[in-house]
Amino acid sequence: MKKLVLLVAVFVIALLVVPAAIAITQCTPVQQLNQERLQVKSDFSNYRAERHMFGMDAIIDYAKEQGKDTAELAQLRTQFEAKNSELQEAATAGNQNQYNELIQEMKQITTQFREEAGNQVALGDRDQARDKVQQKLQEQETHLNGLLSTAYKNGQSHMRARFDAATCVAENAMERLRNKGADVDDLESDLDEIKAKKAGLGEKMEAAAIACADTPYGLCKAAEKAEYEAAKEEMLNEFAQFRNQYKEKVQAQLKTGTSDTSQGQGQGGNQ
Repeated sequence: MKKLVLLVAVFVIALLVVPAAIAITQCTPVQQLNQERLQVKSDFSNYRAERHMFGMDAIIDYAKEQGKDTAELAQLRTQFEAKNSELQEAATAGNQNQYNELIQEMKQITTQFREEAGNQVALGDRDQARDKVQQKLQEQETHLNGLLSTAYKNGQSHMRARFDAATCVAENAMERLRNKGADVDDLESDLDEIKAKKAGLGEKMEAAAIACADTPYGLCKAAEKAEYEAAKEEMLNEFAQFRNQYKEKVQAQLKTGTSDTSQGQGQGGNQ
């Protein structure tokens, strides 16, 4: 999903560019949100990695039954498992660069395993080998579904956290203007409309996560993903419009303040 997917970081960062002279409410820092996002990505990556490892086990067992040398396959499987453990550690530490490097290394190991499996399993036996893989995955279905369920829940929680952080920043921005005597009724109304869409966005995200569970999110072509991305883009645009309205009000407030100051200085001079 990565990047599971993914979720609404852009508008959080965009809203953080507004002036922050008065801290009304403590909002969740972007750095924390990004680390949580990486953890969600790793949850889905771990689910796919576990599937791969069970498939590898099935291929190794089948090759052994055929009297093949499985030493290279077993070594690659061990390397893959070690890299997956490192991946989880990198996510927990919030190390995005290391995480990305490990993903690439795991892809390379997977490719090497497939090539070696092709060397060890005769062309005519590959259908039987695939059946063994499917049988293994069915045996581990409860375990895999548990991993996937955890990833879904964490993804939903993270999406809500990003949404709440964005609205927190927006509400603080309105409060700053309100404290300066500005009329923010229109901003408040727009933000209420955005907040009302939170549940719908969450439902679309869950549908996209389910549809793309077995595919890296960036490669997923499911219709549910397209619907979620469209809804997310619409919300990003609405937050961008909110930010622009806020900036206009700030500029108007600055002009009013400058005008008042100039008038005060003029009156003082006349006295």
